[in-house]
Amino acid sequence: MKRTQNEKILQMKSETLVVGIDILNRKMRWSHEIVGFSNRLS
Repeated sequence: MKRTQNEKILQMKSETLVVGIDILNRKMRWSHEIVGFSNRLS
């Protein structure tokens, strides 16, 4: 039973990491778009 719990925890960690990286990439894209937009305004 402990093995399956550990496997689930490890799986969750890898999924969380992937989701975290995806969110980070989206935030970086947003920041680039905002910088580009503000540069057009000035």
